[in-house]
Amino acid sequence: MQARVLDDRKGQPGLNGATVTIADGSYREVVTVGDSGEPRIHVSGGSSTQLKPVVREGLTVGGANERPGRYLVTVTKPGYREWSRRVVVKEEPSGCHVETRELEVRLEPLP
Repeated sequence: MQARVLDDRKGQPGLNGATVTIADGSYREVVTVGDSGEPRIHVSGGSSTQLKPVVREGLTVGGANERPGRYLVTVTKPGYREWSRRVVVKEEPSGCHVETRELEVRLEPLP
């Protein structure tokens, strides 16, 4: 799963300073991206084949790789409204991998 995070007002990358939570039942993956873009990850309730989050240019974060499930994806960032969506990730027909889900997250600044 990949999430592209934008500041809705400016249309610029909005990932730095944000926390992305990907949860499915007891599985929970939390990626916190510092203001400088350095990610930290915490996984509980299971494992993922990728324990180091992929963060690109303060814009895109990846997680829950090769793990099918019904996820609640939540993005929070100080000064912005919380964003959340339910996402279903299925195995590919070949059964070798899961389908990549791409999300566009547009964070709205608080008034």
